[in-house]
Amino acid sequence: MTNMRDTVFSTDFAEVREFYAELRRAIYPRASQRFPSFYATPISHRDCVIPDSWSDVDPRGRKDWFWVAEYAGYQKIFKRFDIAFKQSNKLVSLAYGVPTAHRTGLKVNIIESTPFKEDKLGEKGFELISFAAQVYAEILGANEIRIMKPTSEKARSHYSDHGYEYVGNERKPSVPDYCVMKLR
Repeated sequence: MTNMRDTVFSTDFAEVREFYAELRRAIYPRASQRFPSFYATPISHRDCVIPDSWSDVDPRGRKDWFWVAEYAGYQKIFKRFDIAFKQSNKLVSLAYGVPTAHRTGLKVNIIESTPFKEDKLGEKGFELISFAAQVYAEILGANEIRIMKPTSEKARSHYSDHGYEYVGNERKPSVPDYCVMKLR
C-alpha cells in the first residue's frame, strides 16, 4: 500500500472510500504481527457493549461517551481509524479516530482499555493502540497523532510515558486539549 501523499485520487468517491478501507485492513495484520499474543480487528458492535459495562467496574474512568452509541456514527465515517485488540477472545483495548481535515494528523477521539487489574492486560492497551495509530498515520502520510481530550492527569502522564506531549487549550479555548506525538 502506498503512502497517501503519493496517491492521486480521481473524483470517484468509491475509489477514495476503498483507499481508506484498504488502509484499515492493512493495520490489523501489522499490529497483530508486532504483538503476537494479541490480535487486532475492526471494532464490532459486540466489542462496544463490553467497555460500556467497564464503567461499573471503574467509575473514575470516562463519563462522556458510550461505545454502543459511538459505533453507529463511526461506521458511517469511511475515513475512520477503528481498532480493537483482543487476547484469547477477551477485549483488551479499542479506539476510534479520524484524520484531520488536511490529513496532516490522526485524531484518536476515544480510546479505552480493560480496567481489570488481575491479568494486567489493560496496561498494554495503550501501547497497542498507539502502534496501530502510528501505522495508520504512516500510510496516511500524517505528521502527528493526537489523543483528544485526555480524561485525567493520570492519563496525560501515561501518554507522556509513551512519547506524547500534552497540549492544553489555554491559548485557543475552541480547540480541545490533547496529547500529541510528532512523527516527522
